[in-house]
Amino acid sequence: MNIRSVLRRSETLVGLVRDSRNVAQTLRNITSKRPQPCDGVVLQEYLAKHRVHKLHIGAGDGALAGWLNTDIDPGADDIFFLDATKPFPFAGNTFDYVYSEHMIEHISRREAGFMLSECRRILKPTGTIRTATPDLQIIAGLYSGNGDPDRHRYMKWVTDKLTNNMTDYQPGFVINQAFYNWGHQFLYDEELLGKALRVAGFTDIRRCSMGCSDDEHLRGIESHGKFIQDDNVAAFETMILQARVQQNHSPVGF
Repeated sequence: MNIRSVLRRSETLVGLVRDSRNVAQTLRNITSKRPQPCDGVVLQEYLAKHRVHKLHIGAGDGALAGWLNTDIDPGADDIFFLDATKPFPFAGNTFDYVYSEHMIEHISRREAGFMLSECRRILKPTGTIRTATPDLQIIAGLYSGNGDPDRHRYMKWVTDKLTNNMTDYQPGFVINQAFYNWGHQFLYDEELLGKALRVAGFTDIRRCSMGCSDDEHLRGIESHGKFIQDDNVAAFETMILQARVQQNHSPVGF
């Protein structure tokens, strides 16, 4: 009797084979699942439900109420796929606000310039952009200020998160992590990010504290502290710039 005949006669083995096939198919379905794109249907449903139109780029799994939440790797069903380095699937003058938090440092400088120009295109003439990102000046400044408790707390947090065998906290180690860990590609100080915003067509650029804004729609929306489970660390490293659409803008290189 050959092996095939034995397998056919064994209900137990046949059941196991069937079950294994079902499990394999389920795994294939899971791995092949694609996030829902931020297409025209999604946009029209959002626009119809909200008087003020707000686009959140890089939401991760932290959706903001009242915003159209998007990410290249959505972490929840109410967050839709959007690759911010490609042309946005939105018409011009669609949104009142655009917001991104700890996202722009994850793409190249050239891609960031393109993203900001797309943000300006889809914003209304009265639109506002708000961008939060690690502050290069703060990161580089870790070499000074030995007695600063916030500096020490930050270096300890980064070092303890990434190692289990370092008991001293060295600024050189932490600075390297800021550049080469967490998928970072380009870090900005206020001058660099401000220039990128101006080149993309924004004006009235101002720095804001975390959670604070002169616009009610942009207050209390930062969530990086919750994501990393340390509000003090998030406040220490984060730079937030807010800007308005510039009228009659002529694009230039950055």
